[in-house]
Amino acid sequence: MLNHLIKYAGTIALIAGANLLSTQAHAAAAAATAGIFGIDGGSLLTFSNDQYLSDASTPLHSGFNASSSLQNYFFNDTPSFASIDNSLAPAPQTSAGAVGNGSGSASVLWSFDWVATGNGTATFDAEYLYSATVANLVSGETGIASASVSAVLEGTQNKKDVLFYFNNQNGNTFGDEHLTLNFDVVAGQTGTISITVASNAI
Repeated sequence: MLNHLIKYAGTIALIAGANLLSTQAHAAAAAATAGIFGIDGGSLLTFSNDQYLSDASTPLHSGFNASSSLQNYFFNDTPSFASIDNSLAPAPQTSAGAVGNGSGSASVLWSFDWVATGNGTATFDAEYLYSATVANLVSGETGIASASVSAVLEGTQNKKDVLFYFNNQNGNTFGDEHLTLNFDVVAGQTGTISITVASNAI
């Protein structure tokens, strides 16, 4: 059931971007999506104490929140779009789009605590979906779409990040991937992991 929801949510995000791009086929357009659709600590990690910094904006609207609950934002101000989707909370999804002179951005910093339930090498695994599209650029126009995801083991140099983007060139990319962190733990050890997901379109 969860896998079905994950694929469904990812499909909806991609369709939303495609709809934005098709609203004005003659104009330059950009759209991006980045979202986390599940985390796994294997047999050695348990998670608790979710905290969020959420920020979504278009030229006409903006929303910012810092709390233990993931906020839901949806700003559809033609020709700009930005959203933070909390339907799969605690995992966040972000989307942004722009047609013509529009711009949109959405980002979430998600932090949570972990506790080691045993000794060994722990593997933290975050499944994420991404898409980035720039379309209909002609000479003299600019367009940027970026989708990024990063995971950091706080207090260490252990970090993984990915960035998918098109800068002033037409293109389209999307996929469903995994971001992992491996680190040694002993039973009872604690720490914090921070994940950032961001979508930008100009």
